[in-house]
Amino acid sequence: MHTKNPVNQLITGFFMLKIFSDEIYGAVYLVSRWHLMRMICKDCAAI
Repeated sequence: MHTKNPVNQLITGFFMLKIFSDEIYGAVYLVSRWHLMRMICKDCAAI
């Protein structure tokens, strides 16, 4: 069931890209937040 409809493929690709970019953004956000917290904790430990 693979129709060669360019509009459907475009919409599907757009949604896939949006979900993919949201996941990447979430991962980057979590990592950067964790890194920031670690830096703050390191500064607190240094004091």
